[in-house]
Amino acid sequence: MRAAALRARGRGGVRAFDVHRAFHAAVLDAAGNRLLQLMTEPLFTILQTRFLRDRATPSFWKQVTADHEAIARAIAAGRGDDAARAMASHLRRLRATYERIDALAVRTAASRAKVS
Repeated sequence: MRAAALRARGRGGVRAFDVHRAFHAAVLDAAGNRLLQLMTEPLFTILQTRFLRDRATPSFWKQVTADHEAIARAIAAGRGDDAARAMASHLRRLRATYERIDALAVRTAASRAKVS
């Protein structure tokens, strides 16, 4: 897990998404919750499509990497409660970013439709 977080440093775009997706897959695998793993696959597919098209900013990827490193440190130290809090905070930040990207995509599509 920590290795996946560290590999992501300085990366953006498609490669960063792949590395960060691998981090989440490792966390899910370590949790041993097969149902949650199955539930997240469609979500990652949708997010990958969105990020391939919209390209998240470098500062976004830097924050994601920092989040993953904090989560990995807590897990490695056996601090499950700290890891859970760090993951919850991380997911809240991701949600806000995804919502902004979706809102921008809707506005862009609406603008294009008006021009047509």
